[in-house]
Amino acid sequence: MARRWREAASLIVTARNSAPKATSAFSTLMLRRLDSSSFVPSMYTFPGGMIDKADFSEDWLNMFSPFSHRHSTATEFLRSLCCPPLKAPPMFVTKRTDDWKLPAEIAFKICAVRETFEET
Repeated sequence: MARRWREAASLIVTARNSAPKATSAFSTLMLRRLDSSSFVPSMYTFPGGMIDKADFSEDWLNMFSPFSHRHSTATEFLRSLCCPPLKAPPMFVTKRTDDWKLPAEIAFKICAVRETFEET
């Protein structure tokens, strides 16, 4: 039986390394998974995790709508923050119902940030 991909998002966090004897110009946030993890135990990973229906919630639009005065909608405002204006084929093919209010390209970014806060 074929296994389906699980939709997930990760975030790569880097910062300039200002330590005087640093061996690299940047530091990168990575997490070590528990030895008891069912998925890649003991491995180092970037923070992230599976998408949740809440990542598509209309509540995100309501939260950001006060900041969207230069845009026609809160969705357009969120797109302006995180998504370059490219014409490309859809990245995500899962069909969603009307109760998924945010476009996938925004919801997956929310997922990556949410998971980073949950895991660190």
